[in-house]
Amino acid sequence: MGFSPMVDEAIESLRAVDQCVSEPTEERLGDSKRRLSRLARDIEPYMGFVPVLEENLDALAPWLEARA
Repeated sequence: MGFSPMVDEAIESLRAVDQCVSEPTEERLGDSKRRLSRLARDIEPYMGFVPVLEENLDALAPWLEARA
C-alpha cells in the first residue's frame, strides 16, 4: 500500500475485520479476534493520536466475543 509495514498491516487487519462484520463466519470471527487483539496491542502506545480507532476497537472486541 505504500505506508509503513505496521500501518499496512493495520489497514489489512481492519479490512478483514470489516469483512467479518459484514459477513461473519466462524473462521472470520476467529481470525478477526486474533487480528483485533494484535492490532490493539501494537497501536496501544499511539491510541491518543487515533481516538476514533480506539473507540472502534473498544466496540468491536465485545461484538466479536458475543459471536465467537
